[in-house]
This record gives sequence, C-alpha cells and structure tokens, in this order.
Amino acid sequence: MENDSVTIGGRDFPVWPSGQEVRPLGHRTIGLTSFADASGIHPSLIERIHALEGDQRFASRYFRAAGGTKVYHLDRWESPAADLLNARALHMSQLLLGSEMAAIDLSWANVYRHGDYAMAHSHERTAASVVYCVDAGDEDPMDPLSGKLALVDPRVEACCQKRKDSVTNPLMPRMEPGSMIVFPSALVHSVNPYTGHRPRITIAWNIDKDVIPGQALPGMMP
Repeated sequence: MENDSVTIGGRDFPVWPSGQEVRPLGHRTIGLTSFADASGIHPSLIERIHALEGDQRFASRYFRAAGGTKVYHLDRWESPAADLLNARALHMSQLLLGSEMAAIDLSWANVYRHGDYAMAHSHERTAASVVYCVDAGDEDPMDPLSGKLALVDPRVEACCQKRKDSVTNPLMPRMEPGSMIVFPSALVHSVNPYTGHRPRITIAWNIDKDVIPGQALPGMMP
C-alpha cells in the first residue's frame, strides 16, 4: 500500500500517504481521516461527476429525501481520481473490518442541491460504509447544521449521553473537502436538509470482506 500510487494530471498521488492517520470518532468502530492532497484531486473529479450527471447509464435523480442525484459505479468512470478514492475507501474499510481483503459492493457520488436530504437509514448487505467529502457546499449562517451527515444510532454511546439507548446527541463529524469516514453499514445515519445553492458533493461506498452474490440495490447513502 505504501508504494502504490495513482497518476492524476502528471502528478503521482500515493494511495495511502505516509503518516496518514485514522482517528476514532465517538465509537471504536467509527474512524475519520482527512487527506491533505484533496485540492489536487478534486477539480478533475468534480468535472467528471457533473459530466456523468447527464448520462442515464450512471446517474439517477431521486426524490429529495433520498439524497438528490446519484452517479454510480466509480470503477467505470474512467477517472484516475475516482480510482484513487476507490483504493483509499477499500483501505479504510480494511482497517474497520480487520481484514486484508475487501470488495466494493456499490459506489456512487451524491450531488445534493437546495432542499435535498437523506432520511435516516442503514445498509444490510455490507459490513462497512465509507463517505468522502468532495465539496461541503455553501454554509448557512441561519442553519449551521445544513447538509450535515449525522449518525443517529442507540448502539453508539456518544449518541446517548443522557440515557442509555436513547439518542439525544446525533454524532455529526466535521466533513470538509478531503475528509473520509468509515462506520458499520448497519448504523442508522442521515443527512440534514441542504439549504445551500452550490452543489454539495460526496462519494459513498458499501464494502464487505468478500464479493457478495447478487446485485446491490441503489442506496440513499450520504
């Protein structure tokens, strides 16, 4: 992994930069890291995502509560930036799963526009879910929680600070461009309604130790 790299715009980007740390967040099964090289990766990635939004082979527009527009299958984008993020997401999931093996069951970009959100949900096919922030969108001084990813699960102690098994404190990680979070797919999570106007863009993966038989269904992942 230390010697693996992907070339983007004539520059080599290591799959896992030296010293890259994943810190626990609220629970030992939730990890967060931030990649310092995001500014060199995102321009071509954003361009590719917007280009594929109009391609029905990849993109679908859902109702607002399902997270807006999704562009599926990063491995088919013919994008070195997407290939790099796929490799990083796989490594993040390996850390959570404690496994040298990992396989992507489904991957997609989420393009949130004004009014889009994701109602509370979880994923049953896979063990690990990963979310990467490409563009956090516009900040809203009247609603600081606009577009925020939230884990709202009673199995996470940090969510239940007043009473066991009662969610009183949603766990909302600070997701800036370059941030990547991994958590068990079964944990309930959501995205608050986005009130900005510049597209909010994230990428998501559902990952397991091995390839799962059958076809993965589209998800609402943030």
